[in-house]
Formats: sequence, C-alpha cells, structure tokens
Amino acid sequence: MRKTLLCALAALACACSDGKRDGKIVEVFQRHSLEAHDEARLRAELAARGPAGLKLFDPYAALVGARPRVAAAAALSPSPSTGLILGPCGTRVCALRVLRGSPADKAGMKDFDRLLAADGAGPSPDAILPVFAREPRELVVKAERMRRPGELSFTLKPAGFRPPAIFGLYAPSASAAYIRLPSFPTGAAGLVESGLASMKAYGLRKIVLDLRYNRGGLPREAAAVFALFASRGRPCFSIKSRHEGYNMDFPPGRGGPYAGVPLAVLVNGETAMAAEALAAALREGAGARLYGAKTKGSATVVKTFRLDGRGGLRLAVARFLAPSGAALEGAGLEPDIAVPPAGPDFHGDWLRPAETLLYRDAAWLAAVKR
Repeated sequence: MRKTLLCALAALACACSDGKRDGKIVEVFQRHSLEAHDEARLRAELAARGPAGLKLFDPYAALVGARPRVAAAAALSPSPSTGLILGPCGTRVCALRVLRGSPADKAGMKDFDRLLAADGAGPSPDAILPVFAREPRELVVKAERMRRPGELSFTLKPAGFRPPAIFGLYAPSASAAYIRLPSFPTGAAGLVESGLASMKAYGLRKIVLDLRYNRGGLPREAAAVFALFASRGRPCFSIKSRHEGYNMDFPPGRGGPYAGVPLAVLVNGETAMAAEALAAALREGAGARLYGAKTKGSATVVKTFRLDGRGGLRLAVARFLAPSGAALEGAGLEPDIAVPPAGPDFHGDWLRPAETLLYRDAAWLAAVKR
C-alpha cells in the first residue's frame, strides 16, 4: 500500500512539473515566437503530443537539454601548404598572393613574383602546376620580381599554418580583385574595405566576392559590406519579426566607394543567413551577378530560451528578408550563372589553401571571364 502511494505521489509531482514546464513553453511562445499562435491550441497539442507537438507551430522549435561542461576540443592541425596562391600573369604563372606567415612568406617570396621554374620544371603553366599538385614536399622555385633584374631562388618546405579566414588577391590577367569572406566576425567589413583599397591602384575592372560556405555571422558587418558596393538610395536587407525587439533595419546605400564596379558574388548550397541576405541585397542594390549554385534557403534567426534546470526551448524569432521583401527561408537564391558544384575536397582546399586552386575553381573562372 505504501509503495503504491509513493508511486502515485511521484507521478503527481511529475505531472505538476510537466504542467509548469508546459506553461513556461506557452509563455515563451507568446512572447518570442516568429508567428502568433493560438494559446488554447498550443496547450492542447502540448498536452496531447508533448514536446513533439511544437513542430506543428514552428519547425525549428525543440526542447534542448542542459549542456554539460565539456573540455574544449583540440584544434585540427592545418594541412601542409607553401602559402602560395597561384594564377596567370599573361602566359606565365604568378604568385597572386603570398599569405603572411606561410613558408613562402618566410622564404622571402612576394606577391606577383613570376615563376620561372619549380623543381626544374617550367616556365609554362603546364610544366609548373603539376609540381604543386603532387603530394607536399620541399621544392625549389625560381622566380623573377617586377622592377628587379635577375633570377631569384627560393626553397619552400610545405608546412601547416593557419591562413587568415578573410583575405584577398588581385588577378592582373583579369584586372579583378578576389575577396574570400567565409563569415562575418567583428571587423569583417573593415578588412574587405582595406583589402580593396590596397588593390585599387592596380585598376579594378571587376570585384569577385566569395560567399561560399559563409553561414552568417554579425548582420551589422554584412550590412557594412553592402554599403561598400550599393548605389545611392538602394535598400539593404532587413531582419523582421512580429516582436519589435528582434527587428533590424540597416541604412540604404550611399554610393559606396565601389558602387558601379562590376561585381560578381560566388555562392553555393552552404551560403546562408546573413550571407544569403547580403547576396540578395547586392544583386538588387549593386547590380551583382551570382555565380555558382543555389543558396541554402536558411534565413531564420533561432534563439534558445532557458526553461528550468533541465534545459531550454529553441524557437524561431525572426527572419532575414531581401531588400525587395522577398522571403529567403526555404527558397534560397538561384544563381545568375549556374556552375557545377566543386568536388568534396574543394572547401578543404580553400582552407589549406591549395596553390593551384584558382586554376580549377569553376565559379571563379566563370566570374572573371564575363
């Protein structure tokens, strides 16, 4: 009898606890959810289905457990690279970028050094590029430098180093600047602006902004990048919600320093959130053409709200919208020029980076040819 009573009391306590939790869930939905929901129906579905019923109202909604403290994961070791990014200079191969802190940088190589030979092979691209495409190992590079007579020799030993996440280069054969922007951390727009300013003297006939694998970051940084290219008066993207506290509007274009320069934006199926919104804004407000593959169609801002000591509630609270008001969530952006997706190692090759990548990056090649 006593055991039966204890079980009944425990069940009652659990039911009370779940009822309290359900009440908190309803309160959070009413105060923060992206869309308004009927409170009575929400309570009924919770009672009938439990947490699984939340998906009927918000596909992002879910109860999440309390996160245990875990030791920080060890950083992945970078793959060996010389730190050169090679590209054409007329009929020859040039170091379009020597990444700071890389083996090539430490050996004394400079941007725009023109390669004469690599391990005795050269000077044509057909002879030099296969040397860099093989397994990384020490090699000797012969090169010549602008306004400096004579041949230079460099011994390069590929090593693991961490290239900057955001960097750019100038391709003289296309008079084009390339900016790789894989996220929007604090200061991202400033890095883009300073990088373009350093290349402006070379003559910019085109700018290529790479937003592939960019899954977002700080919306204000993405909006500041938009301001660099947007024509005067053209609206920026926005973040909208039924709750005023989540709405974000950004200033329209003011005729940025690079407004009017032909702009290509590289996108793929991993371009999402602020990057997807920026791509839409640049197409609508800066005349950009999109190259690559359809974007992810993920433009919903999701937050997690604490419920009790057992975890929290994940909930959609706002969405990115294109300047035109077009929804991005679930739709994505179709490119103006579709380019077959790169192979599975492509992202890793950019993170490394692989020296010959620009010669086989189909989206980049399509962008600079048009």
